[in-house]
Amino acid sequence: MKLILTKVLFSILLTCSTAVFLCAETFGPEAINEFKIKRAQIFEFTQKLKLTRKGDDVTISFAVKAACDVAVAIEDSQGKILRHLGAGILGEDPPEPFQKGLSQKIIWDGKDNFGKYVKDLATCTVRVSLGLKAAFEKNLHYNPLRSLGNDTSIACDKDGVYIYQSNMNDYVRHFDHEGNYVKTIYPFSASKLKSIKNLKMRAVPGGKPVPNKTRAKGEETSTVTLLSTKPLLYKKAYQVGAMVLRDGLLSLHGNQGISRLGTDGTTKGQPFHGPSSLMAIGKGKKKKQSCPPYEAAYSSDDKWIYGTQYFWMGGWAPYSKWPHYLTRQPSDGSKPPEIFIGKHDKGNSNEQLNNPTSVAVDRKGRIYISDWYNDRVQVFSADGVYFTSIKPITGPAKVMLDPKTDEIYVATWQVSTKDPYGGKANRAFNKRCKQTLLKYSALKSGKVCKIIKKWSFDIYNKKRGHANRLVHTFKLSGMQSRFVIDFHSKPLRAWVSQPGMLDKLYLLELQGDKMILKRNFNKEIEKEGYSKSIPYFQRRYLHYDPVREKLYVAEMNQKEVKHYNQVFSIDVKSGAVKLMRLPHTVADSGFDAKGRYYMRSGSTIIRYNPTTWKEIPYDYGESRKKVISLIPTIGGGASSDKYGGFGVSPLGDTVVACVWKGSDTSRGSKEKKRQDFKGRWTAKVYPGRPGGLYVHVYDTYGNLKQEDVVKGGGTFTGGLQMDMQGNVYAVIRKNRILDGKVYGNSGTGTLAKFKPGKGRLISTRSRTPLDTKPSRPQDVSGAWIEGAEYLYGESAIGSNSHCWCRHGQFFVDYYGRAFVCEQERYSIAVLDPKGRVIDRIGHFGNVDDPGITMFDAQFIQGHTDKRIFVADNGNGRVFSATLNYHKTARVSLKDVLNKGDAP
Repeated sequence: MKLILTKVLFSILLTCSTAVFLCAETFGPEAINEFKIKRAQIFEFTQKLKLTRKGDDVTISFAVKAACDVAVAIEDSQGKILRHLGAGILGEDPPEPFQKGLSQKIIWDGKDNFGKYVKDLATCTVRVSLGLKAAFEKNLHYNPLRSLGNDTSIACDKDGVYIYQSNMNDYVRHFDHEGNYVKTIYPFSASKLKSIKNLKMRAVPGGKPVPNKTRAKGEETSTVTLLSTKPLLYKKAYQVGAMVLRDGLLSLHGNQGISRLGTDGTTKGQPFHGPSSLMAIGKGKKKKQSCPPYEAAYSSDDKWIYGTQYFWMGGWAPYSKWPHYLTRQPSDGSKPPEIFIGKHDKGNSNEQLNNPTSVAVDRKGRIYISDWYNDRVQVFSADGVYFTSIKPITGPAKVMLDPKTDEIYVATWQVSTKDPYGGKANRAFNKRCKQTLLKYSALKSGKVCKIIKKWSFDIYNKKRGHANRLVHTFKLSGMQSRFVIDFHSKPLRAWVSQPGMLDKLYLLELQGDKMILKRNFNKEIEKEGYSKSIPYFQRRYLHYDPVREKLYVAEMNQKEVKHYNQVFSIDVKSGAVKLMRLPHTVADSGFDAKGRYYMRSGSTIIRYNPTTWKEIPYDYGESRKKVISLIPTIGGGASSDKYGGFGVSPLGDTVVACVWKGSDTSRGSKEKKRQDFKGRWTAKVYPGRPGGLYVHVYDTYGNLKQEDVVKGGGTFTGGLQMDMQGNVYAVIRKNRILDGKVYGNSGTGTLAKFKPGKGRLISTRSRTPLDTKPSRPQDVSGAWIEGAEYLYGESAIGSNSHCWCRHGQFFVDYYGRAFVCEQERYSIAVLDPKGRVIDRIGHFGNVDDPGITMFDAQFIQGHTDKRIFVADNGNGRVFSATLNYHKTARVSLKDVLNKGDAP
């Protein structure tokens, strides 16, 4: 035990020497054992692969040097696997069909995976492989030009343009002045971690320390990040406001403080986690939400940071709390921000403001504030003394200064609106601002500047033989809209972010008195098969068709109430992407080994041929309108809406979690059954049973095969699957208890494997109280799990709080190996059928790093012994990795049939 702790502490001290701050933690023997890689790292045969045949039975013999992992398969003449005989770690307690020890003798009965005899054994080859390994193949669902979310911020310098966006993960990307992708700044590159000053790290059992992801508790578990932010429910205020660039250092003003990112991928010697720039909105006892500035600028001498446009939303009324001031804070963070210009209350005098929306500073240190409601730009000296006003400007939303000439650019749009049902005056107010860009001369010795040019945001193009025609109209509104001029580009260009569930990005070019639409990034990615939206709550389910070798990427759509009605069909070999509409809206789906596609919607399961989209009827299903034969599940509830839980076995059986409204665990006796309204099924209630969710298995013919197979399992937002042998795998939305401690964070659950009908949970929070608690320690937080073949305490679930919007997905291959996204470690754990860790795939990194790197992998799918597919949400992509082995032996049965024993 002392040796284990010493190794952990040594690793911590070693990392500390690289100027990285660590959150140290020690782990007991249970945690060390559960997460330890169990296979031996020696992959050698000591006895050659040998085959003998007696009738239809083939005996497979071999021996290995150490207790490594092994996979045994029967292949046809094309290398396609006909039968997955077994896989796992050899040694003292191997999974079936292996025997104890390193010398093995396995009998194949001549049947394929579906229980049918192979017609010609002479065409088959036996393969025995040692030591599973993976290698990065390619990005399958990724385009660096794709908008990755909203809350967009934009900054420019001589080296290019930097764009921040957020969609429950944070991204900062670097583009050149023409809009071409250069690199990812954040998430950090793995090679830059040692250069990130005061980055918080987390110890993990049996591994090296890793960057510590930030997660909030309760319903605010949406965003996974390293930045100084905290997710806020329904975005009452933004997680990140202003992003300011100075001397190659980006400062992101988050709602927990300033995060510093160097444009070179380091922090340029500055602490990553900087001071807070928050201001409590309101005054006196009425102070409520603390918010970062949405617009900020450095003083000309870099001593101060000016901030404005602090706001938050009360209920559903946007911008209901908006202070009318500009703050000033020492740039070194030695003091908190304080009101510098303006007051809490609005006003129209020269020293007052009314809805300030942006700030800029000229070379003389003068401060320019766009005073939106007062229709002017106010200019103050570096000491905060009023200098002059630039007016009238109807609705100045953004003020910008040319750093070389101090010429003034002002963009106008409708920032604030009034209730349109409040009368004509309100409706007229909502239309008072035109979307324009104004250019003024610089303020020199005098206090007067004149307008030089004016551009409209309505983009016209002139076609040969035709008059100018309107080709694009922007819909800028509110504070979320972004307009930033790139003063370092030639000719002058402007970047525009149009707000929505997915912020739309545009690149404009100022040519004379015309504004030209240079690039519409959304249109560009649509041509490559991508949709206009982003996955709602980062739910990006992966489904693989093993027959046609196509990957379906199913991104949840807000319009479909967290369901989806279209998928990205990706040809795995060519990488071609096609957006494909499904026959109807579904909550979850999956393929069997024959390439049949199963769709679960509410309380029904329908299957299709994905080439023709013709229904494949069930033999014993029910007929409905426009449906020949479907499975009506016991109970409803959209599996991907709140409850999660739908899986398809390779053989075509389906396992599904249902809400059965006939159940009531809050009343009656401790051992009670209640009949549902159709009289088809009864639910058993026992002391300590949590929830009203039930898991059933239906066979490939449409019959109810097994009922209530994981009793009291709760909600399965981390996935529900079934293997070739009918075992059920479920991610329980509770943290693992190891050595008496809660392991993991709010994004990790516990993977459990059950034989059908053998599993159940006993909870301390059941509506049917426990008489006697089990004498052993709890397996997961607040509960005991009975009948599990194994438990594994780090599986992605999206969120294990009472908010169920984020989900996860694991993958079980045809051998019964589980591939699990590990939230703490930035890796994929491969478990053998006994639940032992065979190996880990991948590590922390961004999309530009070589090898298998990831930041927030939530969903995984695969093709047994060929590939895995990973939805790396933290890098905005889906990538593939090939699967192979360190050593493989093959013997053809043709040789055995002709010559007897193989040599």
